[in-house]
Amino acid sequence: MAHNGLAQAIRPVHTLFDGDTVFALALGSETQTLSDRALTAAHVSTIGAAAASTLARAVVKAVRSATALHGVPAVQG
Repeated sequence: MAHNGLAQAIRPVHTLFDGDTVFALALGSETQTLSDRALTAAHVSTIGAAAASTLARAVVKAVRSATALHGVPAVQG
């Protein structure tokens, strides 16, 4: 779901030339089994939506922070 953050921040996205891939890792000290499937789905959806929003903000921040390199222009000179 975090991958949807790319679509929120980049247009066009998912072209043949952009190499858009998202890697994520989460470590927890405990595993927890929730018996309520609806609650589990709501938790996953909430975390996924937050991940998409976070990735979109990270893309915008990266673009705004980038500088020109080897003749490729950037937002900041």
